[in-house]
Amino acid sequence: MIYLSDQHRNPTVETLGQENGWSDLEARHAGLTRVNTNGGSRLQRSIPGDIPFVSANCSRNKVLNALRDKNVSGADSASLICGTCILREACINSDGPGYGYLNQRRNTLGSSLLRAHPDSLPDPEDFPLDDVLLIWDEPSQNFQVKNSITVTLPTFNKRSPLSCRIQSYSVRFSLCSQPYYRYSMVRFI
Repeated sequence: MIYLSDQHRNPTVETLGQENGWSDLEARHAGLTRVNTNGGSRLQRSIPGDIPFVSANCSRNKVLNALRDKNVSGADSASLICGTCILREACINSDGPGYGYLNQRRNTLGSSLLRAHPDSLPDPEDFPLDDVLLIWDEPSQNFQVKNSITVTLPTFNKRSPLSCRIQSYSVRFSLCSQPYYRYSMVRFI
């Protein structure tokens, strides 16, 4: 059984706690900070300047975020991020500051009760979900129907898959009578 939620680290229902057998399928992160709230405390991703309560489980988190920002296909896949990491072997077999994501993920996926963010679900090709009950908490908060891509002008002018895709949009929009709409889907910085 997998409980999916934006706030998977911070369940508000006691029955979803670790003391009841639920394991948290953690994503790659650069550290987690404990933040005090009205009803107690919760974990959230650390931002620069925070002192992490939980150390980073991946030293390549900034690389991952840069690939996501560029809308690179497969940016979240272990083969792309982990394939060239010098800490890969350590990450597969143990935990430590800046590594351990793959070890944590393998161990957690072996649990029968999981809490996870929807984006952290394993690929059904690698981890069949046929016999798994997915409980989706507030799905309307998790579904994304559009994705904004920010592109710099030099990136746009390069011949990359992203720029070709954006340029194909611009060709479609250039057929409109008002050239103002030509780059309406692209924000240049």
